[in-house]
Amino acid sequence: MYTRMVGALMELIIKDLLINFLFVLIPVFFMQMLYLVSCLYRFKKVKASWFVVFPVMSFVLCMLFPFSFGDGFNFDLRRVPFLLGILYGEPGFAAWLLPVFL
Repeated sequence: MYTRMVGALMELIIKDLLINFLFVLIPVFFMQMLYLVSCLYRFKKVKASWFVVFPVMSFVLCMLFPFSFGDGFNFDLRRVPFLLGILYGEPGFAAWLLPVFL
């Protein structure tokens, strides 16, 4: 009985964790596509604001669907898109990403 309950709990945690990974990876793929399009085809019109929009979307989705470990301990992966947004963009993007992060 106990192992069945623990197995069901772990299944829910893993499901929520994988959803958070998906919310982190999908915007990274879109940022990579924008970066490649702007470099390969030399598009100067690709706005740098898109490199802020995708991590912000990822923040919001990760915060909307956290995964919990037991009694009220919620955890999400919003730190990962924050760091990736700074790395893909420039350090000046941190000023735009930090208020949303906080």
